[in-house]
Amino acid sequence: MKYRQLITGFVLIVVLALMSAMVQASENAQRLAGMWEEFSPSHNFVRFGKDGSWELYLRKGEIGELHSLKGNWELSDDMVLSITFGVGDFSRTLKARVEFRNDEMVVIDGKGTETRHHRYEKELPAAYRW
Repeated sequence: MKYRQLITGFVLIVVLALMSAMVQASENAQRLAGMWEEFSPSHNFVRFGKDGSWELYLRKGEIGELHSLKGNWELSDDMVLSITFGVGDFSRTLKARVEFRNDEMVVIDGKGTETRHHRYEKELPAAYRW
């Protein structure tokens, strides 16, 4: 009987921990959704849709006649962002760690290079609407 209570208690703790992790992951994904402006080390605009869509806006001539790169994103429980996008027959998946520092989103690649973003809620600048 004592073992049954211990096992039941252990299972309850594990279930509560998993539920807490799921809630945290959902909150982080909601926090990521929206438009962000990269301001360091370069400059661009990226949108993370609530539906998992992703779009990186391009200036005219950055990549031929492409206006943007489009794909999908996922954020794992351990804050690893996966972005899959393609152009024609080319497809690529990029992975990086994400941290939220105050009002900034920081994306850290496998080499430790950080790109810093802040939320952008204005109209997309004219240079990216061509």
